[in-house]
Amino acid sequence: MSDALPSAVLLRGTAASAGVAIGRAIVVHPVWSEDATLPPPRGDVNTETERFRSAQRVVADELEGVAARARDESPMLSSILDTHQMIVTDPVLSSDIIERIASGVSSEAAIVHEFERQRRTLLASTNSMFRDRVHDLDHMKHQLLVALTTGAVAMRRDGESIVVAETVSPHDMLADHQLGIRAYVMKFGGIDAHASIIARDFGIPAVVGVQEVMTRIHDGDLVIVDGNRGVVICHPDETTLRHYQQLLNDQDRQRSIEQSDLTGPVHTSDGHHIALEANIDVPDQVPVAFRLGANGIGLVRTEMMVASINDIPSTDDQIAWYRRICQGAGGSGVTFRVFDLGSDKVDTGTSYVEDNPALGLRGIRFLLAQTEILRDQIMALLHVAQEYNVRCMLPMISTLDELVKAREILDECRAEFTRQHGRAPNMPLGIMIETPAAALSADMLAEAVDFFSIGTNDLTQYTLAVDRTNGLVSDSTDSLHPSVLRLIAMTVTAALSAGIPVTVCGEMAGQASALDLLVGLGVTGVSVSSFQLHDVRRRIAGISQERARVLAEQALRCRTAAEVADRVRGFQSASEGASA
Repeated sequence: MSDALPSAVLLRGTAASAGVAIGRAIVVHPVWSEDATLPPPRGDVNTETERFRSAQRVVADELEGVAARARDESPMLSSILDTHQMIVTDPVLSSDIIERIASGVSSEAAIVHEFERQRRTLLASTNSMFRDRVHDLDHMKHQLLVALTTGAVAMRRDGESIVVAETVSPHDMLADHQLGIRAYVMKFGGIDAHASIIARDFGIPAVVGVQEVMTRIHDGDLVIVDGNRGVVICHPDETTLRHYQQLLNDQDRQRSIEQSDLTGPVHTSDGHHIALEANIDVPDQVPVAFRLGANGIGLVRTEMMVASINDIPSTDDQIAWYRRICQGAGGSGVTFRVFDLGSDKVDTGTSYVEDNPALGLRGIRFLLAQTEILRDQIMALLHVAQEYNVRCMLPMISTLDELVKAREILDECRAEFTRQHGRAPNMPLGIMIETPAAALSADMLAEAVDFFSIGTNDLTQYTLAVDRTNGLVSDSTDSLHPSVLRLIAMTVTAALSAGIPVTVCGEMAGQASALDLLVGLGVTGVSVSSFQLHDVRRRIAGISQERARVLAEQALRCRTAAEVADRVRGFQSASEGASA
């Protein structure tokens, strides 16, 4: 019998939540297989209907109990669980399932069919956030099917381990957090999926989109999860293990910094101020962001309101939602991005047929085609801007014509607000730079706005023609590609020449490998998820902008992303050596 140790296995995915963890794997296989044969009815229609209703009550009660516990652990998770309850108890979905049962199929078959119909609708969306919500539907379908099979919602696993799964439901993540789970590795999911958001909310390292994980990792395997680089190492050798143990020790020391060190303005080591703000989805995330050191809110994804109710909210509901966020932010600035939607997500009474929706009617194009939606949202924001420091931001601007039309609508809303309520409040207007066209026209666009925010996720995928949510090509998505960096540099130059601030609110802003470059390129601020704030604050404080500027100049002359990465690694090694 051979005593040879297993060979190390290196798997790559998407870095969904920063941090490093080491532990033994617990591989969680789904109780209900997607390949399972759907059973025939167990009785008559009334029997099958009651089976469904019983399973629905089991899941809804479980979600309600976990949501109550989550209010103390994570208000954001509590909000997500409330959304899951809405899915499970949705009267339209329930009615459709019961109607299908009445046609003579089993509860299982009715649930699978109706959830799959909803799933196809989400997958057709042009918005990656909505596509990632497919996993929420999958979780709820799975929980209903498990409840039908076992009469209970399955719970499992021990603490202090690495959870390996196809995907993980939010209410399981709360239990995992209380147990002390160290990290997640998932086969499915994107950076905007609820599992990824919750992992960041809890500060638990996570790597998602690891296609081979369920076959390459087994129960009890020693695993390293690098949530900074999107790397998973199974059976690490001694040298690798020592390296990551040192990183883990450093991480633990950094996280033990006193709360007082997480507040106040952020400056580079040579004294240049960098605004540090947070990206949020729901009002309950605001106090978490400020507790963890945000100096403002750089991006509010207002389309989350639409996602939660599957409809455009009324003006009064919008005002209440915006006001809750601003109240949590106190006097700090809050940037509301108007609805970033596609025509496939909203029933406007008009039928749009698009052969290529990803390049179709989305973002500002959709809002300019449905101007009443944009007008109502601007009027709601103006109401809140009377009391709070509110900024308005337009998504997916590609041309100056789009910006001019949007500004005309804003000016008309200001005039209407003045007629109705007196003088309209000041509300700075900015735009997202997310397309190559916008970056190439940044000098002209800068003359018509008060600030820029660079959305590096979309800018990268549109520049490289790669869908970052498509596992077949997502490895080709790299924000460090010279073409992307050159577009960012053009945007920053245009903003600074026009005297307006320019921030980065994409995932690139939270990556240690990219932050040096962004500071060197001259961005005036970054906006990241709440649990990246501490690491970003610490990293900025260790960067010399003058030295980073030299790095950026070198990177802009590189020919490939690999060359840029080599330059960055050399810069970071030299910086660490200088500070040792």
